[in-house]
Amino acid sequence: MKRSDDNDAFYRNFFPGYSRRFVTTNSSELVGWLLVAMGIPFALAGGIYGFWFRDLPFTLPAAVGLITLGGLSLLNE
Repeated sequence: MKRSDDNDAFYRNFFPGYSRRFVTTNSSELVGWLLVAMGIPFALAGGIYGFWFRDLPFTLPAAVGLITLGGLSLLNE
């Protein structure tokens, strides 16, 4: 029963914060935020596809590179 209470508390605090964020921003900021948020999965999927296409092994340095790619795509607004 405790786990359900924790989940309820999470949703009670999480969604009002994000809804407040969307209501208080103007449309140009929201479009920019959505473009950045949508670009991260595409960058990571492209990196994984590149490993598969070139038949390269997915090693620890490759994983660190993909994490770096995700961070750079987040900062490249």
